[in-house]
Amino acid sequence: MARAFLGALADNRTEEACALFGPRVLADEDCAAALEKLTPATIVETEVWGDGAIVRAGSGTLFLSEFNRGWLVTAAGCVDRGEVPYDCAVGGP
Repeated sequence: MARAFLGALADNRTEEACALFGPRVLADEDCAAALEKLTPATIVETEVWGDGAIVRAGSGTLFLSEFNRGWLVTAAGCVDRGEVPYDCAVGGP
């Protein structure tokens, strides 16, 4: 799913990318504006724990959660800040 999201982002397929955001992300922000904050990247590493996942891609990180309709992006463009929570361009972990 992260690969599909990043591919849609890279190819400017806005509707497809927006469909892969979790509901809370879209409740807080307009999808087109959210996508403008993000940069396409290649997946480097993925970790899954239960119904959550973290995907490191380029210099940013995606967080995903599993919903009834499958895995969705709950945060994107996140930067690890060490001992404090990630700073995310869109959504939050």
